[in-house]
Amino acid sequence: MKVILHVGFMKTGSTFLQRQVIPKLGVHHFDDPKYVGPGPTEVLSQLSSMKWNEAAADEAKIKLLNFFKSLEEGDGPNYGKTLFSWEGIVCHPLLGFLNQDRVADLMKDIFPDAKILMTIRKQDDFAESLYVQTIHNYRWGSVNNFLNRNGGAFDPYTFKGWRANPQISVLDLDWNEVVDLYTSRFGADNVLVLPYELLVENRLEYLEKWCGFIDCAVPADIDWKYENRSFSKFSFSVARVLNMFVRQKGTPLGFIVNRPFCDRLLPHITHNRAARLAYGVFRRMDLRRILQTYVDKVYWSPAHPFDDNLKKAILDIHKEANRELGKKTGLELEKYGYF
Repeated sequence: MKVILHVGFMKTGSTFLQRQVIPKLGVHHFDDPKYVGPGPTEVLSQLSSMKWNEAAADEAKIKLLNFFKSLEEGDGPNYGKTLFSWEGIVCHPLLGFLNQDRVADLMKDIFPDAKILMTIRKQDDFAESLYVQTIHNYRWGSVNNFLNRNGGAFDPYTFKGWRANPQISVLDLDWNEVVDLYTSRFGADNVLVLPYELLVENRLEYLEKWCGFIDCAVPADIDWKYENRSFSKFSFSVARVLNMFVRQKGTPLGFIVNRPFCDRLLPHITHNRAARLAYGVFRRMDLRRILQTYVDKVYWSPAHPFDDNLKKAILDIHKEANRELGKKTGLELEKYGYF
């Protein structure tokens, strides 16, 4: 079984790769939009977000092997290799990268000869994009709260409960350490690290390196559209104020109801035309959808809530590790401002 693991990170173009590239590579994969039901992502997501349990890890191992086996032995051509893409394999920054070492060990145990694809991003831009995403997901915390910043210092990660506004620790964003983790498990020759900035600057060069590493041709029919475009500067500001009033888990007194009546209508849409029409109307009554579909089409300028001094402070923490990573991988990280 030839296995390729695209392990992350978040905010590095994974959705574009999963939608526009991987399905066209001639490999087995789990990114078919028609597929519904549990898969490797659900198994690993649960395992990586809880206190580590060896019994649960053993159960996850069996499930993962069965998922890969059923995919390769199913109907259709046998491609001879399987690519699993999920940025959560390196675990989640909003959980302090909980269980990162253990998940890497589990992957090594299950797929000892796997090839690893990893894309990194300049830490200041990574953190900023992740913060904007939390606002996109109906949170409303401040920049300093998100960065766990006390005065001028960045504090270590502390879990404060699911209902709190999410936080990260800037101290955790050491890509050199994560690359060391995977090269120590799988071998440096089996790990490809590329900067997200190359994908932005030269998409074809990025894909030639990415596809070449796994012995696949670059697909000729890629739709080069931007996936998951974020809020504009204006919509970001509006959303951050209004999100605290959106009714959701953790804000029971919110008076803005997203997608009203949809939960009640959904069971009836397959057999009731009126319910189907009503559902189509009400599902569009969503704050995020209204801002992105209508407001951002009038004028769109990207949201950049981090100022230059803050970005410099974030990079200063990691510049030496980034310099070391550049030497180790041969990547021109200085060119992209990593140090």
